[in-house]
Amino acid sequence: MEPKITHLERIEIKNLWGEVDIDWQLDPKVNILIGVNGSGKTTLLELVDCIVQEKNLKTVFDFNHIKLCFNDNHIIYAEQIKDFDAFFKKSTRKITAFKSCDAQNGYTCESNFIEDSDKFRYRDFINLDKVSTFDMSEEDKEAIEHDGAFYENTDLDKTLRKLVNDFKGYQLKLRNLERCETTTLDDKIRELSLKENTTVEELQALKQALHHKEAKVAEIYQQKNQFLFELNSLFEGTHKVVDFDQNNALIFNKKGKTITPYRLSAGEKQILIILLKVILQENQPSVLLMDEPELSLHLASQLKLIETIQRVNENCQLIIATHAPGILNKGWRDKITNMENITFTN
Repeated sequence: MEPKITHLERIEIKNLWGEVDIDWQLDPKVNILIGVNGSGKTTLLELVDCIVQEKNLKTVFDFNHIKLCFNDNHIIYAEQIKDFDAFFKKSTRKITAFKSCDAQNGYTCESNFIEDSDKFRYRDFINLDKVSTFDMSEEDKEAIEHDGAFYENTDLDKTLRKLVNDFKGYQLKLRNLERCETTTLDDKIRELSLKENTTVEELQALKQALHHKEAKVAEIYQQKNQFLFELNSLFEGTHKVVDFDQNNALIFNKKGKTITPYRLSAGEKQILIILLKVILQENQPSVLLMDEPELSLHLASQLKLIETIQRVNENCQLIIATHAPGILNKGWRDKITNMENITFTN
């Protein structure tokens, strides 16, 4: 039986930078991590992301081990290898996790919920994604500053293009589901509609079939419609409205003028990326890591961010690292954790 992993419950990091331990108990829904620059907020998110996604670390971090505890006692344990020769001499375990970019360091990962590590990866069981304002390179930032707010070839645009394309696939999936779910109802409606003489009972059956189909279609498209509603709400201040082109790709309309997603401002692109990632979770249990979203989001968007994400996917656990007080002013103060309260000096 496959494990059902819904959220992250605890993060333990031992001897980070050779200086501190971190022990953080998380809320299943919303977590807001604050702290001064250099306290380790971004490092913590990056380590979690790299372990679950089994990606190379962008930076080599010194630590002894990391323990990620998920619901129902599902655990991933990562340990740094400081000496490859010594490790291979004393261990017959197979390395199944990421390796650092530094050839002098390596990592092993073990879990208590994957039996065949050659066949399965952690991401097969854990729906985790990360959004970071630092995904934009310095070259991209310089290009935007030089060419204006509507530069179209940044790393941000590459991420956006993939998500827009994935959203087209998501819509096709919904249409196929609608066709599958309503075919029998359509046949019944067609049969009753073509009858020349219908009884009161048959008319009532036709009415019920039409109502059932309408309810079924509304159910299938509920999440997508919520996504579009939230997006329009966030873009209302700039008078942009979500639309679709002839290929069913997502575009925007502003007073009759068509605007592609790649002609949005950097902040608007970031909003779109966040919500596309959430809608593509398809309402499944998910973990979304967000690193300092305030650096690219307008304050008005920050104030709505958490509620908006929860309305698009109520099963999404949020783990946000931030400096911005604006994101905290709408009833989330009990979800705030200060890095100094979960960091312990060795």
